[in-house]
Amino acid sequence: DQYVADDPKKWSKGKRPRLAQVGNDWKLTIDERKRILLTHMYGVDIDAQAVEVTKLSLLLKVLEGEDEQTISSQMALFQERVLPNLARNIKCGNSLIGSDFYEGQQLTLLDEEEMYRINVFDWDREFSEIIKVGGFDVVIGNPPWISLSGKFGNDIHSLSEMRYLIQRFQGNTYMPNMYEYFVAQGLNLTKHHGFFGFIVPDRLGFNDQFIQLRKRILTESEIRLLMYKAPFPNITADTLIFVFQKEEWGKNHLVSISEYGKPEMQRLQNELLEHPTYAFEYFEDVESMQIISRIESLPNIERIYDICDSTSGFGGKSTLIQKVQTSPEQIPALKGDSIRRYEIRDGYWFEFKKENITGRTTDRNKLGTSPKILLRKTGDRIIATYDNSGIFPEQSLYFLYNNRTQMDFRFLLGILNSRLLTYYYRAKSLTNKKSIAQVKKKDLDLLPIYFDNVKFPRSGQKRDGHTQCLPCL
Repeated sequence: DQYVADDPKKWSKGKRPRLAQVGNDWKLTIDERKRILLTHMYGVDIDAQAVEVTKLSLLLKVLEGEDEQTISSQMALFQERVLPNLARNIKCGNSLIGSDFYEGQQLTLLDEEEMYRINVFDWDREFSEIIKVGGFDVVIGNPPWISLSGKFGNDIHSLSEMRYLIQRFQGNTYMPNMYEYFVAQGLNLTKHHGFFGFIVPDRLGFNDQFIQLRKRILTESEIRLLMYKAPFPNITADTLIFVFQKEEWGKNHLVSISEYGKPEMQRLQNELLEHPTYAFEYFEDVESMQIISRIESLPNIERIYDICDSTSGFGGKSTLIQKVQTSPEQIPALKGDSIRRYEIRDGYWFEFKKENITGRTTDRNKLGTSPKILLRKTGDRIIATYDNSGIFPEQSLYFLYNNRTQMDFRFLLGILNSRLLTYYYRAKSLTNKKSIAQVKKKDLDLLPIYFDNVKFPRSGQKRDGHTQCLPCL
């Protein structure tokens, strides 16, 4: 298109024409396609078979639309083979692990198979001319979406490889994932003013494990595009397509953010940088964004974490949390389905002893604290109630305790159950409305509570109904 827009006849002349006319149309000559391929296209893959398939695909692209006659005339004109050798462009190796991996390690003949599997790759040596000038003009790809720990973890890397990756890319140690390292490497390989684009799971945009990576992206590059939930073949997870430009950005730079198939909106990159977790936030519509912005700009806003502490209930073996008491050692307990807004319904029974506990909060004093606010973890709205009985909540509930303000917990309960806070939660924190929604602790802690110049009711004051009159709700 660039040649066609710039006097195509000019580019169809000379010893090595770049365009050829076919009827009323123009197309790149085979020679020009080869030139573009050899001087502008590079790639690395750890799978040798994938490397060969990529080479073949690119070579077929060179011959696309050609016939035997045009190929023969090309060979006769330039006295050279039609298909180029791509060995210097498309290489086999480990994009993330360089030869410095072996520093300080003893290498023996027994390591040969392991060395073949790891297949270290040095970008500085293999693409020295490109790296010398600062890197690649454009980096694109679809990195592997592979978790390296936890419930869905894969053991494709040894412990020493994991340590190397975490140290080299300053990755998180809690739930490392391969695409995190590829994003960091992509930033390393993109030259100043260059462009970098990937398709990754949408979790990169808001999960806490990527806080430092998002901070690096926001400080080192100008974000051009964030598109969520674009469909991708054979993938059920929600996606994020991003395009960054490796350069300094001005305070007025606007980021284009959208959900696939929906109108885009624009946000100041500086707003993303000022977010507590550097989240790549997006909203379904401009109106929602404006309302949320108005709420958060109020001068007397406090967050839940400023007011009190929050945590999950105890984790117990599910078969031992029962509807009917079967032993005198069992104590009352509550699960998520035990509560509604402002009320506690049928509870459960559980024998609270070490061998029955699976984790979460195990401190009896904390679990039995009173008063506390109980909140259901699942649901597309906030469902909360008040408890002053000291009953133990199970892990399907959060609970708020240790009130550090003059605001009575029952007053706070009314705010949490309000339509305003539910609207805020749905617009700000509910990212996947198609699956079972879950309130995340980090989002709970960040819920805004407006402290107006009112005298908050203290514990023990009489109330009409559930709460006294609530301001602005």
